[in-house]
Amino acid sequence: MRGAIAKTFYEHRELLDEDHVKEFLVKVPHLALDILMYMNKPPAPPGFPPGFGGAFR
Repeated sequence: MRGAIAKTFYEHRELLDEDHVKEFLVKVPHLALDILMYMNKPPAPPGFPPGFGGAFR
């Protein structure tokens, strides 16, 4: 479930601008960390081999 939430925040980053979302994430630091880690290394798009394009980061 936390993965789905992290993916939603990745796809809709504007949610992080909402004050009520910020207040919620302060209360749930593990979820905030999950979101941060997901944004740092999102999954590869479907159809791309693992590691494809890693040299361009």
